[in-house]
Amino acid sequence: MTLLVGGKEVTKILIGTDEFSELDYEGTWLECPDEGVEGQDFKGQTLMKWDAATNTAIFKSNAAVDLPSYYNPDSPASRLAITLPKGFRFLDNGTTATFYGHYSMLGVATQSAKISVQDNKLYCQVTNNYQNSNPIFLCKITSDGLITFDSETTFKVEKI
Repeated sequence: MTLLVGGKEVTKILIGTDEFSELDYEGTWLECPDEGVEGQDFKGQTLMKWDAATNTAIFKSNAAVDLPSYYNPDSPASRLAITLPKGFRFLDNGTTATFYGHYSMLGVATQSAKISVQDNKLYCQVTNNYQNSNPIFLCKITSDGLITFDSETTFKVEKI
């Protein structure tokens, strides 16, 4: 994350007598880049808070992807779900993660989907077994399909 003022990179900030020269990554909510392709990948704002002691990060997000009806890909996990901020990468998070779907008549359903990681990117293989196009979310939603900020998901992440 870089702060620019007048086109120049800020390397430190002086407030009174306190000098801040490095971001305190632990305990700070960082915005993840939204690099997904519209209609293909998850799109929306994703925030991350990293815990150095456990090498885990909590994510809060409104990112979603709309899946066509009866969508069951044979391809490996290829939908971009999360891109981490510069300086972080995913650790081994197993082979599946939970995602959330909103199905008009059924409300919210969870889905265990295959995942894969490549450095700072997490990909998934989500499906839709219903006759209607449905959105799939990274974080839990209400039964009305609304984003709730108290919902979060956790993945293993390290600072590099």
